[in-house]
Amino acid sequence: NVDRRTWVHWDGNTRSPIARNLLASLGLGAPMHGKHGDLEFAVIKRQTDLSEKIRPPRYPFHIDEAAAKRGESLFSANCNSCHTGPENDSRLHPVAEIGTDPHRAEMFTQKLADGFNKFLAELETEGYKAPKENGVRSTGKYFAATLAGVWARSPYLHNGSVRTMQQLLTAPAERAKKFHRGSRTYDEGNLGYTDEGAYVLDTAASGNSNSGHDYGTKLTSQEKQDLIEYLKTL
Repeated sequence: NVDRRTWVHWDGNTRSPIARNLLASLGLGAPMHGKHGDLEFAVIKRQTDLSEKIRPPRYPFHIDEAAAKRGESLFSANCNSCHTGPENDSRLHPVAEIGTDPHRAEMFTQKLADGFNKFLAELETEGYKAPKENGVRSTGKYFAATLAGVWARSPYLHNGSVRTMQQLLTAPAERAKKFHRGSRTYDEGNLGYTDEGAYVLDTAASGNSNSGHDYGTKLTSQEKQDLIEYLKTL
């Protein structure tokens, strides 16, 4: 549902998905000759258009409908105020308020954004037209995304530091400090992928903190499970 957002990314810093994909293409190896980018703009445009048509996948496993019904009111009380409503800047929240790892929000400064805007304004490549207004900014905040298809988004938080939804509903100090990534086996009960894979994520490393976002952590075990069942329906 990215086409429903004006500004994309975790910190709401990019207005134009095509600009984002151009920067990624050039940053990951497409050659530059002065201000000319040696790439196939039509292919990048096609990929961007396709990505904006992706809709959230339906949960493919069993859902306890009675529990999900109970979880709906818990969602309204604990999640609704941030994760629903218009997809605009009202969804941006200060890092101090959320308490999650600040590195992403802090490192993308306005100076950095200005550099990207200058680059995009001067970029030359066949088929590309420079934007009429700046498409990159710094917010210093994090965006509360709509939770449609949230079951498929684990690991959670902007830096992927929390393996499952059950862990996200656990007090930050009690969350797993390390876990494996790369699993293709889904953990239905906890909403996320199993602790398997070749890569170990260490939350003690810079930028990997799993702190903050303690919303819903004081619910009872049954309430948490009901909430998880409801999230499967989104």
